[in-house]
Amino acid sequence: MGHRSTMARSKGPTSLRRAIVTGAASGLGKAVAEALRDQGVSVIGADLRTTRIEGDVVADLTQPSGMQKVVDATESWGAVIHVAGLAADADPAAILRVNLVAPIAPTKALQKKARPNACVIAIASVAGNITDMNDRVLDAAMKLDPDGVAAFVNEHQLDSRDCYRLSKKALVEWCRRGPLAADGIRYNAISPGPINTALWDRAQAASPQVARGLVELVPHVPSPEEIAPAIAAFAGPAFAWVNGTNLPLDGGLAVLLAHRAETEKVNNNDGA
Repeated sequence: MGHRSTMARSKGPTSLRRAIVTGAASGLGKAVAEALRDQGVSVIGADLRTTRIEGDVVADLTQPSGMQKVVDATESWGAVIHVAGLAADADPAAILRVNLVAPIAPTKALQKKARPNACVIAIASVAGNITDMNDRVLDAAMKLDPDGVAAFVNEHQLDSRDCYRLSKKALVEWCRRGPLAADGIRYNAISPGPINTALWDRAQAASPQVARGLVELVPHVPSPEEIAPAIAAFAGPAFAWVNGTNLPLDGGLAVLLAHRAETEKVNNNDGA
């Protein structure tokens, strides 16, 4: 007789029926929405711009009215995937509002409509590893509301790059602490490296030396269509037991960056 596992099976849904994807009008958000729809999932795309798809919502998720539009658009949901974001060359306060406040606040508003074992996926970044913000600042960032962002940026003297890195690190930490909420929702982050979108084009133009350094470590910069299937799968029932984690989708970039930094540190110490 074959071995029968004594572990309990997941009580989650056998299929993902409905998902909400932010930033669905272009880039990675659009690719994720399309990948889910290809799997037969009903998707509500939310973006500042129209996606021209029936059922999608034009909304500013940094504002209560925008959050309410998304809440009103669905009877229930099995996944919310937060893809919308600004690059590191945008206004510092805007970066925190879009990249951090917008994912956290609407999730709270949507909790009452979550299906059993629903999941929230926040698209973070390997850039979240490149910040020395202390826990006090990190905790304060995760509690921000839209009206308090500008004062927070001024208090801590943050520039655009600081805010971008902080926003991504805070998303990972928010998801890591997700299981503590005990609200029946699973929280996971995904941290890609560079993705071949308009945001990457702007990043290269703004910081060409940094961009070249990344490409030297991982020469292939994937398209949104290469990344999206992995994100869609992570939202599905095959991963219904995963909670409070961060999945790197970076081609090994985070490890290579850490190794390069350590090597430079050793070399500098040897030369001192």
